[in-house]
Amino acid sequence: MAQMRKDDLTGDLLSWQPAKITKEYEKNAVKAHDANAKYAKAIALTLLECPLSREEIAKQMSELLNENFSKNMLDAYAAETRPSHMIGLARLEAFMHVTGDIRILSLIAEGFKCIVVDGMYSHLIKSVQLRDKAAELAELEKQHKAKYRQIAGKRGFDV
Repeated sequence: MAQMRKDDLTGDLLSWQPAKITKEYEKNAVKAHDANAKYAKAIALTLLECPLSREEIAKQMSELLNENFSKNMLDAYAAETRPSHMIGLARLEAFMHVTGDIRILSLIAEGFKCIVVDGMYSHLIKSVQLRDKAAELAELEKQHKAKYRQIAGKRGFDV
């Protein structure tokens, strides 16, 4: 009996994974003993993965913030050993803008049992909410129609 050739055109259905819609770091990548160290690790990881040099990031942040911002400041924010050097909110926003990495928001959001997703998914979420509400209203309509038929039938109306 001839052996069947492997089908290279069909993907493995069991290997399918849904698209990653959340913006977050891998859990172990930012695992730390306290919040300051966790944020320092996140900043360090973003700096490591960003194609821009720290000098270029600092320069662009200076321009955005209209203040002098140095590479040494970035280094301090990324150092777990310097917990007194936490990045301020305006600087964090500039940092995310320049690096294009908003994953640090997920560290904040997870404390509130929330997630950070791309804005385009808000329409999908609203669509699902509307579908669920429509199903709820359709069920209510069905119940009221049945109740009407029951009452009308008892009163002798032909429905």
